[in-house]
Amino acid sequence: MARICSVPAEVGPQPKFHDCDGDFKKYTTATDKWIKTVVDHAKKNGSGELAGEIVRFHVADGYAQYVVFSSKPLQLIHLPVYDAWHFQYANRLTVKDIKEEVRRGKALKAMFASKGQ
Repeated sequence: MARICSVPAEVGPQPKFHDCDGDFKKYTTATDKWIKTVVDHAKKNGSGELAGEIVRFHVADGYAQYVVFSSKPLQLIHLPVYDAWHFQYANRLTVKDIKEEVRRGKALKAMFASKGQ
C-alpha cells in the first residue's frame, strides 16, 4: 500500500498560470522545470530503484501524476499540476503496480519518439 505525500517545502512553490502572464507555453515550460526539481529531490533524498520515476494515471480529461519517493515503504509525491487530479486508488498501489506503470510509460515514450524520425 502506498503513502501519498505532498511536495516537500524545500522543493519550492509550483509555478502558477497567472505568474506566466497567461501564456500557456511559458506555464508549461515552468511546470516541466519544477517537476524536474521534484524528480531530482526524490532521486537525491528518496530510496529504492524507482526513486524519481514519474507515474501517471488517466483521470477524467487529464492525468493524476506522482513521483516515486521511496519503494520500501512505497511513498509517492503527488504533483498538483495542471488540473491537479488525484488517482482515487493511489493509496492501494503496490511496488509491482508502480514498476508496471513505469515500464508502460517508458514504452509509450519510446514508441512515440520513434515516430518523429
